Amino acid sequence: VNKAPEAAERFKAINKAYEVLVDDAARAVAAQQTSPTASSRRHAQRTAAETAEHAERKARMRTLHKSLTWFELLVHPRTLLTVIPILAVIYMVTSPKEEKNFGKAKELVPAWYNPNSKRWESPAPWDPTFRALNPQIDQVPRSSVFER
Repeated sequence: VNKAPEAAERFKAINKAYEVLVDDAARAVAAQQTSPTASSRRHAQRTAAETAEHAERKARMRTLHKSLTWFELLVHPRTLLTVIPILAVIYMVTSPKEEKNFGKAKELVPAWYNPNSKRWESPAPWDPTFRALNPQIDQVPRSSVFER
């Protein structure tokens, strides 16, 4: 036997639930009370005080929304996830062609064409091939020059 003070009340609640489950008529009444239409009826029967409290809560939420600062609106994740990609696309479409290389600038550097390796290389006076050919040095984009 459980001596806790709430044990007797819990036993009574369990006993009542068992009686409802055993009795078909009581079970039908309980099912009707817990149906979705019953909850909408309870909502319609809201007291005047509950209705006033609900209206006050809605008014507070509207006030809270109006009080958001521009900064809070700008750093909101929804704003960041939608506006920043759109701005990036606009920037890439409207920027001049030279800026679209993003770090691959067409910087010209002195280089010579090595016929043995078939590539542009930096001038290397210590290289025997370079000294033997005495090649012409041209200005070539850095991206096409092989660095040793």
